[in-house]
Amino acid sequence: MSYLTLTSLYGGSRRGFASVVATWAGRARTRRHLKRLDSHLLRDIGLSDLAAQREVQRPFWD
Repeated sequence: MSYLTLTSLYGGSRRGFASVVATWAGRARTRRHLKRLDSHLLRDIGLSDLAAQREVQRPFWD
């Protein structure tokens, strides 16, 4: 059985770690913004309310 470790995600370098953290922060920020959009704007970008809600509920690492 293999385990997912932080080192396996970023390769052990500081630059890799910073990249992972930046990706996670970007996902969290995008999902916060998505949460604020009303139904009209969601339809404009091709998302239903349900699809947006599912995306908003996902954890930042997913």
